[in-house]
Amino acid sequence: MHQNDRFLIGNMIDVGYGSFPTLFDYNNDSLEDLIISNNQYFVNDTTYYASLFLYKNIGTKAAPKFEFVTDNYANLQSLKLFRITPTFGDLNGDGLKDLVFGDQGGGLHLALNTLKSGMPSFDTVKRKFVGLDFIYTHTAPHIVDMNLDGLNDIIIGNGYGRVLYLPNSGTKTNYLFDTTGMNHRLGNVFVEDSVLERKFNLNACPIVSRIDTSADRYLLIGNSVGNILSYKINQDSLKKGRFIKYSNSIFPTNTGSEASISAGDMNHDGLQEFMVGNIRGGLSLYSEGIIEGTQYDTIVFNKPISAIQSLQSVDQISTLALYPNPAKDFIKIEFPNENIASIQLIDLLGTIYWSESSWRNEPIDISNLPSGTYIISLSTSEGVKRGKFVKQ
Repeated sequence: MHQNDRFLIGNMIDVGYGSFPTLFDYNNDSLEDLIISNNQYFVNDTTYYASLFLYKNIGTKAAPKFEFVTDNYANLQSLKLFRITPTFGDLNGDGLKDLVFGDQGGGLHLALNTLKSGMPSFDTVKRKFVGLDFIYTHTAPHIVDMNLDGLNDIIIGNGYGRVLYLPNSGTKTNYLFDTTGMNHRLGNVFVEDSVLERKFNLNACPIVSRIDTSADRYLLIGNSVGNILSYKINQDSLKKGRFIKYSNSIFPTNTGSEASISAGDMNHDGLQEFMVGNIRGGLSLYSEGIIEGTQYDTIVFNKPISAIQSLQSVDQISTLALYPNPAKDFIKIEFPNENIASIQLIDLLGTIYWSESSWRNEPIDISNLPSGTYIISLSTSEGVKRGKFVKQ
């Protein structure tokens, strides 16, 4: 696992105080765009409420590239709410993804997608469209067909570290969320703070996703101390019962306080990518590809979401043995004799530091490289082979 903190500070993504990412095709071009909400975003002394940042995907399905569009998508800042947490999904069977979002005060709000000029539109917000019958704070919804009946349900994280399950008991075209059928403790999960031992402001942010090549679904939950907990979903325990905890954190490093998570196949390679936000307003991107024996690897794209590059699946990247690793001055490649057309040394952003068209399997001088993680890419008669190493 390589975590590059530069991704979260300086000239990288900064959406204000806190960040909650999700994917949504806002312009119907079959490319997933990036929506990032926040706790609050200061425009001036009188405008400092939560908003949605929109980054348009101007790349391709295989190579997504994002460009900033607006810091107030759907004009949600006009609602004067704090800590907006969005999720998208079709609730009324019209094939359009609707918008549901929570807020710091514990509300659950709905904006149906009313297509205008071929573009999604969320003009009318129905505030507190579900009257939660308990006092909750920091609601974080996620639209998902939890019980696999063909209707989208809603799960909701809250400030007390619990996840609520709100089943849709309506029809394809008429949703119905009746709180009398709600499970206030889905899977009996609890994202406790083992450090400060708090009982409030635990701020569970849940999604449902797979985390390996199996079809198993997991409940992934970000919490206030920066963990992404995982629980294997038991379909027989949706209304009552316990989910078995799979891991206290699916990533080997802490992702930052007030962690939130979203998942999707951003480059259409059949593997999941995981976007993680935190209180600093930045964003980390993790890939499901297994690299050097780890299950996840961070893909960092420096600069304000200018691009996502070098997303590689395991069979494309772990085919070269590099030594010593980590290395300080030189790196060598253990490689059989094949016709080599070219070699490149790149970082995780896709920046090329060195290339050669007639390389003879000689040690590569890396003494002037900044510390970090790099990829060696060889074009051979047998195809492209890659390996990763750490420069000390």
